[in-house]
Amino acid sequence: MRRHRLLTLLLLTATLSAMAQNEFQIKSFEHRPDRVIPSADRRYDLDKDPCALVIVQAGDDIVSVEGNFMKSPDSSIPDIPRKGMEQWVYLTTGTKKFRLLFKNHYSLDIDCAAFGIKELTGNTAYLLTLYDPHQTVAKRDTASTGQSKAGTGTTATTAGTTSTPAVHKKSDEKTASFGLRAGLNMATTQFASPYDQTSMTTSFHVGLALDLRLSSMFYFSTGLYYSGKGYKYDDGKVVETATAQYIDLPLQAALRFTLSDAFAVQVGAGPYIAMGLGGNIKDDKAGKYDVPFFDQHPSFDYGVQAGLSFIISRHVTVGAAYQIGMADYRNRNLGLSVGYNF
Repeated sequence: MRRHRLLTLLLLTATLSAMAQNEFQIKSFEHRPDRVIPSADRRYDLDKDPCALVIVQAGDDIVSVEGNFMKSPDSSIPDIPRKGMEQWVYLTTGTKKFRLLFKNHYSLDIDCAAFGIKELTGNTAYLLTLYDPHQTVAKRDTASTGQSKAGTGTTATTAGTTSTPAVHKKSDEKTASFGLRAGLNMATTQFASPYDQTSMTTSFHVGLALDLRLSSMFYFSTGLYYSGKGYKYDDGKVVETATAQYIDLPLQAALRFTLSDAFAVQVGAGPYIAMGLGGNIKDDKAGKYDVPFFDQHPSFDYGVQAGLSFIISRHVTVGAAYQIGMADYRNRNLGLSVGYNF
């Protein structure tokens, strides 16, 4: 029992640690009227109106943009052209929020209003400067080591290396998405003979969900759920109903396909572990017994889980997940859920 709890704690600790890595922070986001967009570099929306240009300075490649992003009409020109250390992102006039998805960093949500920009204006340039605080710390450590070895001769270089830019107000970074889930469970259990023909019983689940974005499409999906399971058995002589309550911890690798700003589909699979809380087994026919479920079965369960969910307007979720237990008694559970992501 202690080993199982320790494993769960280690997994949660690793998840929280991962959340703190590879996050960009915003140094500044500002209107730059001095950056005139050359006519050859201008881009237009479907109504032939000029787009706004957001010039991004970041130490990573932008792989995709969500929110009124205008791709290149010419297949020979990249959707996100690179000009030296800059990457150029074209957005339609009136854009107020957008999201940048990077190759090696978590995605970054930009709310223009947080930087005093009501909305983006066509044929106008904006400069977005980002930095990675973890890389800044690494450079500071390297510079400090060099200073101690080289003496005062490197003081000016060290000072230039270690200076940290002022951080302006930061937008909400949806690198981690928390949510609530609740729904219906349809569960049964597979035993060896003679209990080989159990039937379904219904219950419910409720809990907290956590999605961690690893790249533009890949997610790590987990959470903690109170979940009811069990089975019914009837062979004409013995009629019994079993109910059991668990705390479930799924650990899924997931792919999210964003079909539009308002709709996405996510599929995932991976292991789950569960700890039993309580339950009972009742004789429904003769009333001869009513015994605790976990007096008859181990309280620790584990197995594999696969799921499909639909995400509407980035907040509302509707989904289904199927669990196949691999413990001595093999739980089977189909869960249907609705939820809300914050």
